[in-house]
Amino acid sequence: GKTHAVHRTPYIASFTQSVIAAVIILIFAIKEGSNDPTTQAYLEVYGLMALVGTILIVAAQAVVSLAIIMYFRTHHPDDHHWWKTLVAPLIALVTQAYVVYLCVANLDFLGGGLRFADYIVWIDLAVLVVGVLGAFYIKAADPEKYDKIGRLIYEGVPDRP
Repeated sequence: GKTHAVHRTPYIASFTQSVIAAVIILIFAIKEGSNDPTTQAYLEVYGLMALVGTILIVAAQAVVSLAIIMYFRTHHPDDHHWWKTLVAPLIALVTQAYVVYLCVANLDFLGGGLRFADYIVWIDLAVLVVGVLGAFYIKAADPEKYDKIGRLIYEGVPDRP
């Protein structure tokens, strides 16, 4: 939520993400090693973390598809369009939920038999729970900030004084 005063870059978020990524790579390097070509840490990190991320992104897109339907029906009924804000998002919701199901149902194959694959569903669920709890926290602690989240795309960026 904060950008650099001069460059307008999300420098705090970038730094935080870099530190988390470095910690994950170090954990994999310590736990899995880096000398054996069949279990090198960077191979596991790339493959398995890509799977973690893919499931989370597709799940988020499914939730956004549902949110589009609900948002326009409740907040902008005059802008509601049968295809753009109902049928297309509904198709997206169903197909993306099915992709998440396929990923989870085929974790043994997609995870390449690596031990970490057993934890992917739990890691994804933990990320989702932390995100939802974070949203509830922001909603309780700063309702004005919570109300602004997601509105920029539809309503545009407010003019600065």
